[in-house]
Order: sequence, then C-alpha cells, then structure tokens
Amino acid sequence: MVVLFCAVWASAIALGPEAALPLGGSLAVGVGQESLPIPGDGEIFWPSDSPHMVLVCQGEEQLYTAEQAAALNIVRGAEDNEDEHFRWPKVESSDAIPLLLITGLLIATDEQTQPIFDRAFASPQAAASARILNRFGDEVGVLGFNALMYWLGDDEEEDAAILAFSAAIGASVATGALKRLTGRERPAQSGNRTIFHGPFQGVYESFPSGDTTAAFAMARVYAKKFPKWKYVFYALAAGTAYARIQRQRHFLSDTFAGALIGLYFGKVALTNEGVILKWSIWHW
Repeated sequence: MVVLFCAVWASAIALGPEAALPLGGSLAVGVGQESLPIPGDGEIFWPSDSPHMVLVCQGEEQLYTAEQAAALNIVRGAEDNEDEHFRWPKVESSDAIPLLLITGLLIATDEQTQPIFDRAFASPQAAASARILNRFGDEVGVLGFNALMYWLGDDEEEDAAILAFSAAIGASVATGALKRLTGRERPAQSGNRTIFHGPFQGVYESFPSGDTTAAFAMARVYAKKFPKWKYVFYALAAGTAYARIQRQRHFLSDTFAGALIGLYFGKVALTNEGVILKWSIWHW
C-alpha cells in the first residue's frame, strides 16, 4: 500500500498540476534539512543548498523541481513562517472537565488521605528517598539538570534542555499565580486540614505544587525528545510529587494539579519549539 501511494504521488508530480492538484493537501517544508511526514513511510524535505525538493519513499529518493513541488502546494519556507507565531494548545472540554472533577474530589478527600500518607511514608528510608527525589523539581534540580543536558549533550540535547527549561519556567509562573490566588495552607501548617484563605495571603502557598509542576513540565519535553527514556523522566517527576507529600509540603490534590499544569506547559513548549529555539538567547 505504501509503495502504491508513493508511486501515485510521484506520478502525480511528474504529470503536472492537472494530475497533482486533486492529490494535493497543503504541505509545507522549511529551509534546511527540516522535513514533513507524509502518509505511509514517505517523507519530503528541501535541502538548503538546492532549489529542488526530495521525496523519499521506502528508502528511494526522487528529486523534483520547485515547479513540480508547487503543483502540490509544497511551499518552501511556509513552515518557518508558521513557527514565528506562538500558539497555545487547545484543551478539549471532554478532557478538562473530568480532570477538574478529579482534582475537586482529591481536595475533598485530602483530610482523609494525608494521614494515611504520613503513616505510610514515616520511615527513615522514605524520608531519605524523598530528600533525593525532591531535587528533580526544585530550583537547583531544574537549573542543574537542564544545564547538564545543555552543556554535556549534542545539538539534540541542547534543544531539549532549552525547551524543558522554558516549559518549567512557564509552568512555575502559572503555578505561582495560582498559589497566591488560592492561599491554601500546607499540611504541616494546617495539621492536615483543608484550609483556603483566598487571594494574596502570603505564607499560604500549598495549591498547586510548584516543584511537581516543574518536574512534569520537564518530563513531558524530555519524554517526547527521548522516548526510550520516557518512563525514567516520568518516574523522576512522580518521585518529586511523592517527596512533596512525604515532607508534608503538599496534599495529594496539590501534586495532581501541579502535574496537570506541568504536562500542559510541556506541551506548550513542544508546540512552540520553533519560536522558543529561535528566540532563545542560548542560540544567538
């Protein structure tokens, strides 16, 4: 089937606009070795040193002129123009509503669940592991982990570090605003009771968990960029959530909400990869 698709595609370009346009779709490829997937095992890219575009199917390369490419609405540079605009990923109500309901349910049951966690995580071993795992999402961990990825890695690791750090910063800003709007007491402050004081109450900053937010924002970016290690990154993020609960800094609902915010901002960074990398000071 894939071979048939590639043959039809190549024939359409070769026969000219009349045959090609019905197959068309609006495709765009950027300058350089950037590529755009097409159905099947095919790929189109436009070498930076050539006015021609290349269609690759099943390992076979076919070279076509810009005029032939235009017959299929393949426009050089269009992808770069799209990358100039920042886009917020859409959240479907069918996804948001159940997650909000779960968050509300967790808040309603925090007074019952937090004592259970306190008893379960009371051992010295649990405390020691929490001190270590907490580092992935705190300020030192965010700066240190991404700095190591940036300075010790190749171009792929450098780009991932920039995106992950951007996601963590964006997520932390959003979380900081919510902390000040909700004014929730931490478990250690309230004796495991659920108490919200409302906006701008200074010392009450339990909801949502900022460290968990940053950890899951980074995890989503790194999991996407290095899928073989995705379970490791998500395990580190989950470990951060565990550490915040074990140390009585947050309720379960705080960490759950923080994880959701972090995952969303990780998606924001991945969606706007071109914009972020283009304007990053580390790429200047």
